[in-house]
Amino acid sequence: MVEIKRKEKESIEGMLRRFNKKLQQSGNIYRARALRFHQKRKSKAVQKEEASRKRMITERREHLKRLGLFGMHKFRRSQQRLFQMRRPQALQEKHADKVIATKTKK
Repeated sequence: MVEIKRKEKESIEGMLRRFNKKLQQSGNIYRARALRFHQKRKSKAVQKEEASRKRMITERREHLKRLGLFGMHKFRRSQQRLFQMRRPQALQEKHADKVIATKTKK
């Protein structure tokens, strides 16, 4: 923690400037900013799955560009299907339960 006491005949601007300098020298701001955006490391399996998903989407996008369909509504639907194909099994089962529940309510 940085503490500054005002010197005699020191302006508030001067004191504030001295405080900011001490704060930067202490490294507290740097550490606080680093902690603010800290994320846990992903496992190798998760990294591979994400890379595979991105590769599939990129390939699909390139294919649609060649066909002249990129940016159309069809692309959004195909992208949704790609994400649904890559969902973990537990999420698919959970999602299926919700769909069944909504169909039975009607």
